[in-house]
Amino acid sequence: MKVSYNWLKEFVDVAASPEEVASRLALSGTNIASIENGAHGAVIDAEITSNRPDCLGMLGIAREVGAIYRLPVKVSSPKPAESKTAKAGDALKVKIEVPELCGRFTARAIRGVKIQPSPKWLGARASPSHLSLRSRPRSQHRRSMRQARRKNENSRRRRAHIRPRCLRGV
Repeated sequence: MKVSYNWLKEFVDVAASPEEVASRLALSGTNIASIENGAHGAVIDAEITSNRPDCLGMLGIAREVGAIYRLPVKVSSPKPAESKTAKAGDALKVKIEVPELCGRFTARAIRGVKIQPSPKWLGARASPSHLSLRSRPRSQHRRSMRQARRKNENSRRRRAHIRPRCLRGV
């Protein structure tokens, strides 16, 4: 996972250099592949193992750095405006078939979402971390992947007809 040092500092007020932070992360069990210095600052390439899914995001790495340096982590909690008239129960229905296995269930319906390119501030933040920002919905992404797969299958079929006669039965 690519970790932008400048973005990390927005979550934890760490005064150490990127090399020192990477070294301390390595000593705590996170494998560090490299440290790259670019136009947007240092980027730490951390290899997150399968037993540490809590470190698979910027906030998870910030919590780890906060624990290492005994510093508080700044976490923002978004508070979306709630509608007075519309209820989540109107948008979806949930039936809990085995209540003994489900102690609590919550849901939130979000309406009026527009799919559009990411804002510039997010693109600038993701750029040094080499993160990709998907500008089209997953359905379009899946559709283009299916089309590429079909094209590949068709080219394979065409190649099967070109084989020499001695290999056609094989």
